[in-house]
Amino acid sequence: MWRPEDDALLQRIEDELVIEAVWRRETGGARPLHRRAAGLVAMLRTVPGGTDVIEEAGRALAAHPGAALPDPGGLSLLLRPASMRGLSGPLLHHLAVFHERVADVTSAEVAFGARLRALAAWFAMTHDDAYLSTVIEGALGDVSDDDLRAHRALAMRRPLDELGRMARAGARELDASSHAALRALAATAQAAHLAGLSGAQARPLVMHADRLRAGAIDAALAPIANAVADLVARNAHEAEGPAAMEHVVSVWHWSGWDEHVERFAVDEVTPVAWTIYQREPGYTHLRYLITPLVPLVERLAQRVSEDPTAIAYAAPVAQMYVFRSGMASDAEERIRLAERAVAVCPSHRNGRFALARLLCTEVRRRLDRGFWMMGDRAELERKLDRAAELNPDAKGLVTLRERLASLGGWVR
Repeated sequence: MWRPEDDALLQRIEDELVIEAVWRRETGGARPLHRRAAGLVAMLRTVPGGTDVIEEAGRALAAHPGAALPDPGGLSLLLRPASMRGLSGPLLHHLAVFHERVADVTSAEVAFGARLRALAAWFAMTHDDAYLSTVIEGALGDVSDDDLRAHRALAMRRPLDELGRMARAGARELDASSHAALRALAATAQAAHLAGLSGAQARPLVMHADRLRAGAIDAALAPIANAVADLVARNAHEAEGPAAMEHVVSVWHWSGWDEHVERFAVDEVTPVAWTIYQREPGYTHLRYLITPLVPLVERLAQRVSEDPTAIAYAAPVAQMYVFRSGMASDAEERIRLAERAVAVCPSHRNGRFALARLLCTEVRRRLDRGFWMMGDRAELERKLDRAAELNPDAKGLVTLRERLASLGGWVR
C-alpha cells in the first residue's frame, strides 16, 4: 500500500538527484554537497511554476542517468532570480548557502556571480521578519525586540564581514581567493539592488563593505610602505625602488584598480623619484622607477579631472607627468606630457616651467633648422606667447622673440 510518507520519500530522493545533477553542472564535478542541500530543490517547488521545472529536470535526469543536467533551462533561472525581493526566507537561506558553496569551488568569473547572488540572498532574507526571528531565536533563545533588531543588522553584515576576513587573509600574498572577496565587496551596491533593498537600506552596507575593502588593501600595502621606508633609510633608491613600485602595481591589479592604491603609489614614489632625479641627470634609473606606474598615474589623473574633491592629488600627478616628460626621448612626447601636467594642475610650477622651456626649445630648433613653411611665423609666435604666459622669465624667451622679429621675409 502506497502511503503519503512514501510519496514524501520519493520526492526527497528525486530532489537529491536533481541537486546532485545541478551541482555537477554548476561546478564541473566538485565534491558533492550534503544531502541536506536537496532542501533547495524542495523550496524551489514552492515558487510559481517551480514544480513543473523540477519535474522537467527529473525527466531529463531519467534520460541521462548519472550525468549533469544537459540543459537546466528554467531551473537555472530559478537559481538566478532577477530579483530576490519577495522570495521566502527559507528559500533565500538555501540560495545563499548554495551560491556560496559554488563560489568556493569554481573559477574566478563563475565565483563572482555566485558570491553576488549569495550576498543578495543574505540581504533579502532580512525582509522576512518571521523567518529571521525564528533563525535568531533558534540560535540564541528568547531575545528582546531590541536584540532582534540588533541581530537583524548583524545578519546583514555577517556575509560582508566574512568576505572582509577572506580579503585580509590573503592580502599579503595577493592570492586569488582574497581578490575574489575584494571584488565581491566592491559589488555590494549591486547585490543590494538585486536583493530589492532601498537606497537607505543599502547605504550602510556599502559603507561597511568599503571599510572592509580599505582594510584589506591597507594590509597589502603595509609591507610596501615598510620596504620603501627601509630602502630610503639605506639610501637604496635606485637599486630597490623599482621593485617596490612593481609590487604596488601588483596590489593595484589585485585590488581591482582601486583609487587608494593609486594615491599610495604617487605618495610613495614622489620622494624616491626626487632623490634619484637630483642624483642622476640622465633619467635611466628614474625611468625604471616610474614606468611601471604609468597606468596607475593615468587612471588617477582621470579621477582628478572628473572629481573636484580629488584636487589634493592634482599637483602630485602633475609632477609625475613632469618626470615622464623629462624621461621621454621624442620632442613631441615631451611637450605632450608637459601639457598633461599643466592640464591636470594649471598652477603646478614645475609643469608650467617645464612646458615653457620645451616650447622655447621647439621654437629655437625650428629657427636653427633654417627652413620653414608659410604660416610658421604665426605658429612660432603662438608658442612663445604660450611660453611667456607659463613662465615670463623662461630662459631664452627674449632672444627668441628678437630672432623672430629680425627675420623679415620667410622662405617657402
